[in-house]
Amino acid sequence: MTRKSRSLIASAAALACLGWSWPWQAEPPVTGDERPLEEPMDGYVSSKTCESCHPGPYASWHDSYHRTMTQVATRDTALGDFDFAELELNGRKFLLGHTGKSLWVELDHAGGRVRREIALSTGSHHDQMYWYTSPGMGRDLTQLPFDWSIRLGSWIPAASSFLISPTIPAEGNRGMWNSNCMNCHTTRPETRLIKPKPRRRANKAQAEASYETRVAEFGIACEACHGPGQTHIEANSNPKRRYELYAEGNDSTIVNPKRLPYERSAEVCGQCHSARFPYADVMRYQPGDELADHAAVVTHAYRDPEYVGKDSRRRARITEMVGGPNEFWDSTFWPDGMIRVSGREYIGLVESPCFQRGELQCISCHDLHQASSDERPRAEWANDQLDPERTGNAACTQCHGEYVEPKTLAEHTHHAADSIGSNCYDCHMPHTAYGIQKAHRTHQVTSPDVASALGAGRSNGCNQCHLDKSLGWTADYLEQWYEIPAPELAPEDRTLSAGVRWAVSGDAGQRALMAWAMGWETARQTAGSDWMIPFLIQLLDDPYDSVRFIAQQSLLARPEYASDKADWHYSLDASRTHRQPHLLRAREIYWENWPRGVRDAPSSVLFEGGQLMEAEMRKLLAKRDDKPMYLAE
Repeated sequence: MTRKSRSLIASAAALACLGWSWPWQAEPPVTGDERPLEEPMDGYVSSKTCESCHPGPYASWHDSYHRTMTQVATRDTALGDFDFAELELNGRKFLLGHTGKSLWVELDHAGGRVRREIALSTGSHHDQMYWYTSPGMGRDLTQLPFDWSIRLGSWIPAASSFLISPTIPAEGNRGMWNSNCMNCHTTRPETRLIKPKPRRRANKAQAEASYETRVAEFGIACEACHGPGQTHIEANSNPKRRYELYAEGNDSTIVNPKRLPYERSAEVCGQCHSARFPYADVMRYQPGDELADHAAVVTHAYRDPEYVGKDSRRRARITEMVGGPNEFWDSTFWPDGMIRVSGREYIGLVESPCFQRGELQCISCHDLHQASSDERPRAEWANDQLDPERTGNAACTQCHGEYVEPKTLAEHTHHAADSIGSNCYDCHMPHTAYGIQKAHRTHQVTSPDVASALGAGRSNGCNQCHLDKSLGWTADYLEQWYEIPAPELAPEDRTLSAGVRWAVSGDAGQRALMAWAMGWETARQTAGSDWMIPFLIQLLDDPYDSVRFIAQQSLLARPEYASDKADWHYSLDASRTHRQPHLLRAREIYWENWPRGVRDAPSSVLFEGGQLMEAEMRKLLAKRDDKPMYLAE
């Protein structure tokens, strides 16, 4: 008996033990015929052609998360458990398996069980999602309704990876990768929607449209940032020319974003890290082009019905795609126009005075290739690709040199120069964007402003660290220190912690950000943390999977909960009934560790005499903003 035969028999036995049917006697061959095509085109020749001449930059790119944004799904590239894992969602059963290096899913379809090839994966940093083929539907892909959570090391419902209302259907999404995801997760994509010709006979079923999608390369590859490489390779086949260009340091046959004007350089990143709608089915943008010539880049200004001018073409395209004011704006922007989701950093950058009145660009702080002088482990660099000299205040003092001097810095911040209160990022780029089950720094450089926080419901740098303080407390200090007029505030805004109010009665996005902030070490050091636990326990019962997940992670940062994880940790998709015993255990752990209450907790966080004012908590909870939300990260 061959090794392959023994493997098939063992696999069949394992499935029989799980109670699954085995309708095939032999494995179907995996040909890739129903997978989107990856092929050179229009001068794009793939990253492999760069390696021989640029081994260092190639190696750091290869270790980056840009490369793995999209991969052909195999046992080598998939992080998830495909060893015949049995999953269930909304009464539907899914079996995940493999044949050799190929992956597949068995699922219910049209009244029976079918097997589909897992064609591609997306992501490899926090989560990894998967896409399976749609036989008979061209190269359309359908999203597997489960993601592999890298942080948890387990499968979770795909909807749990996003902040999405439980009222929104969580399954389906056939063609989503072809029409949307590939635009920012591959290099030189072509959607290629094929619409069938109308049938003449009314009694024949109308064929569905399908995709014949193709890309130059899966993932964000070299040519996504440097432009097509064919001309560059052909020109530099001459060793003498290569040597001369090396001495000169410039080559017109390829784009180096560092040598572009700062606006064009930022647009290289903005082609993906923005909200934009291409004017054509194929976006012909290449690095060095003006992005606005190829796509309508969405900023909050387009929501204004009075907005007119030279951008009328862009406005018309945005109106065509999203209409007037609607849920698109609410799922992308805060009410005052600041971006509220991750992955749109370019929009924040171009709204910043450092870009508008200076020349701040993405590579002012980020290194897309790890420098040879950077001694950090490659994984640490890859986490956010920050220049090692830009991880602290040096990111800002490269332009604002006066604050290098500790005395000047302390006079400006009113905090000790070597304290977390003098971290430029935390005041001017607070964590007000949401994505991938965590908070992210806004890339719109601003100053703390209570009026904006009040109107938009968005935290500011002061209240995100001082989670125990009210907006009134912040307004008083901003007026005292910086002569910023304090706005009129309701009594509640004068006395109640802004962090508590957003965590208990805010919308789902606000609750997610506050759940994250309560696990952020900077805020825990600044505001104390014992008083936060009752609020995190409340968030464990939130209607949104993502909010519950973040609250779990913040509680797990506490030794009292980390050591008792098995007794209270529960599945993200557990029903509310199944969550109750675990919630009770989470409360018991709190009472066991703080039997006499949290003595130093202030009244601003609803504590009195060390005890939580539960009646006041319930009143605040009754005001919770339960409007359905989907943050389009």
